[in-house]
Amino acid sequence: ANALQSSKDFFALDYEQKMKIDYRQSPAFRGYMAQGLENTAGRPDRQEQIEFGVDPSTSEISAVASRTTSTIRPYYKRLVAHPNQWPDQHVPTLRPHVQQFMKEMDVLSRRLMKYLALSLDLPTNYFDDTFGDCPNVQLKICHYPAVTSTHNNNGDGGNDDDTRAMFGVGPHTDSGYLSLLLQDDVGGLQVQNGKGKWIDAPPIDGTIVVNLGEMIQLATQGYFLATPHRVLNVERQQE
Repeated sequence: ANALQSSKDFFALDYEQKMKIDYRQSPAFRGYMAQGLENTAGRPDRQEQIEFGVDPSTSEISAVASRTTSTIRPYYKRLVAHPNQWPDQHVPTLRPHVQQFMKEMDVLSRRLMKYLALSLDLPTNYFDDTFGDCPNVQLKICHYPAVTSTHNNNGDGGNDDDTRAMFGVGPHTDSGYLSLLLQDDVGGLQVQNGKGKWIDAPPIDGTIVVNLGEMIQLATQGYFLATPHRVLNVERQQE
């Protein structure tokens, strides 16, 4: 609840204030991204967002501080060895609320991976070596501006321009092991079931939506499948 409220406070800021943490200032692409800059399947998403990652240690920051981005090796260090950008001047509560939320989701994610291992008749620590002591975590807070439409939201995936125009994020699967989605009370999230039909995943107070990602599909050789999902932003604003 705290993280949601602080994120709403951030998105209510003027554009110039939000751009103080423009993601283009970060070699790790962390920070604010305005609407239309990200796309899914070649079509701009109707959302604005803030991206955060794992806070690097002081030694990690020092190791890359004197080097240009192009010389950093291995390549993934470019994404994990740079600090997050925070709007402390305008929304000082966002930093502590997001950091606390990320800690809680880290605990939950590790527990879920143990349960997935058990469901495969494997030891609970089977996936632990994959993550190590500090797994890479990406957190994205999205705001979906409202649009006006009378189109049926429960269609076959949106094969016409009117439906595609309603997408906050178009149909896709995520690349990681798990995606944990916290919704406000607006809704808009849909997932595709095994029959190819899009169904609503309505917000339920006190719950988190868990989507499987492409890495767990790869690790289980297709036994678990990544969850296709999308976001519709039709009526009122959503976080």
